[in-house]
Amino acid sequence: MILERKQSIKEKVPFNLHNSIETTIKEMISAKENDPSLFIPSSFLENYNSKEMTLFVQSAYDYCTALFKIEQGHEIKEQRAHTAGYRISDTEKVKTLAGLMARNYARLMLNVFKQRKSTKSEQNFFETLIYYVAKVMQPVFEKDQLKWLEDELNRLFRSTAFNISRRNHIEDEKNKRYPIVKTHKKSHDMVINNIILRNSVPRERLRVVINEMTDLKPAYVKLSAYGALAARSPMISMILPSPSDRVRAFEL
Repeated sequence: MILERKQSIKEKVPFNLHNSIETTIKEMISAKENDPSLFIPSSFLENYNSKEMTLFVQSAYDYCTALFKIEQGHEIKEQRAHTAGYRISDTEKVKTLAGLMARNYARLMLNVFKQRKSTKSEQNFFETLIYYVAKVMQPVFEKDQLKWLEDELNRLFRSTAFNISRRNHIEDEKNKRYPIVKTHKKSHDMVINNIILRNSVPRERLRVVINEMTDLKPAYVKLSAYGALAARSPMISMILPSPSDRVRAFEL
């Protein structure tokens, strides 16, 4: 099982967060030197080893690894005993770790804003942060588990509706199952032919669903037309919950 395999690997090669942080920064700088077109905000390099950044990365690591273990453990239990449900203590643990992560994120953002950077610089910092946190945590996960990590981090920062990572993974899975639907925008005629080919596949077969335990994930909002319009970043929702966020949390 995935969970058992990861635990045995961790025992053999313990994960050192600080070493992974330094290794990740070195790789990012090296990649920048090899490809000048890559952009690393100066504000990020100024803050990557700050106390606020370290606390945030640590809490994000604690949250993601805890959620992953609970999700995988529940899947294994369902396969063996065909039972549903998980301990309330598990959900409380994830909720507590998520709250700590959100508070550390708020402290990090306040520290960056105090430096009076431009709006563009803050946006670049945000985009780099998502990539950086995922990169730091990669050694903990197997190669085939990185999609889960990327999807969850993108959901936390961008919301379900704007989870670019998950959208790309679903599209990749769809193209893998049905190569005929892959679109190549090279010419007008080719685009038309691809549309015809896509329509030849029953629409219900094009739906690719990646199972996830949405009730475990904090501030999760199901994807819908209304949900997309009213979407908020789960990270922001945990820091500054709206009235609807409070109602949703109460219902859970």
